[in-house]
Amino acid sequence: MIQILCAWAADCLAVADPNPVEAGTCLYTSTVDERFVLERRGRIVVGSACSGHGFKFAPAVGARLAALALEVLSESG
Repeated sequence: MIQILCAWAADCLAVADPNPVEAGTCLYTSTVDERFVLERRGRIVVGSACSGHGFKFAPAVGARLAALALEVLSESG
């Protein structure tokens, strides 16, 4: 796969040296059911959008976590 990407970069991007200095595997986390963890445990708000695909849902994840935090605040007051 790296050779294919290097050939593409050489053809399409006209870079001086399309060969990578280093290559590595991208590791990511996910839950067993591939769902996000957005919940409360008592007064603690827990949030994990897991792996790289979670960034696409940042507005929704943020809104949900904020709502959970506000619930905690309203219950304690």
